[in-house]
Amino acid sequence: MIVIQIDSTHPSNNSEDFDVNVMASLDGETWDTIPYAERNIGDNEVKTFLVNPGPEKIRLRGDSNDGKAGYITARVHIIED
Repeated sequence: MIVIQIDSTHPSNNSEDFDVNVMASLDGETWDTIPYAERNIGDNEVKTFLVNPGPEKIRLRGDSNDGKAGYITARVHIIED
């Protein structure tokens, strides 16, 4: 299981509409063009979500939708059975 926590409580964060996208790949070379999973976060929030394992590789991409500066922390925790 993969747990991702996103945190927008940094004092320099100004974005109120920020997407954290989980991009997936089967081989680490060819990446999805549409996010495997995605979450939106506003200013001064912390949000935790689960990502189903499956892809060989994942990476995170952040997008500010309101053009304001986004200072977002992402924490990733992998739980193995």
